[in-house]
Amino acid sequence: MGSTIAAMLILVLLLTVITLIGRTTIVTSEVMERTRTAALNRATERAKTNFSIESVTANGTAIRLVLKNTGSTSATDFAHMDFIADYVGGGSTISKRLTYTEGLLGADQWRKTFISPDNLEKDVWNETETLTLDARLTTSTDVSTTATVAVGTPDGQSLSSRLIL
Repeated sequence: MGSTIAAMLILVLLLTVITLIGRTTIVTSEVMERTRTAALNRATERAKTNFSIESVTANGTAIRLVLKNTGSTSATDFAHMDFIADYVGGGSTISKRLTYTEGLLGADQWRKTFISPDNLEKDVWNETETLTLDARLTTSTDVSTTATVAVGTPDGQSLSSRLIL
């Protein structure tokens, strides 16, 4: 009788362990599938994102950058875009990631000035529209040097342009 009870307890324990392992496997595969789907969706959106630099101008501490959306993805999250300036100012090489602002430009800040033509959706950078960004540096750029500006979208697409000052 004692050996029968022991065998039953071992059998119940074995069935519990098998059930837990099976359940863990199912949950893990569901989580992995959701992660794979999210990564695929993100990669698809990133592949649809593209833009070109139409012009870059610099004057003292001011920079104006005009971008054209050549992809099929619209952009609205300008605060999560990157704007980096690498230039010579005051005889020193300066590399700065500028901070986004929606108000007046301060030192080492940039903002979305306007979208043209903004016909489809207000304040959304849609396909074929141009986006004008203005930036202000802390130090004036030295003349007869080069500067590089780089812009990146929240999707991870980035471009840079070199200009002669």
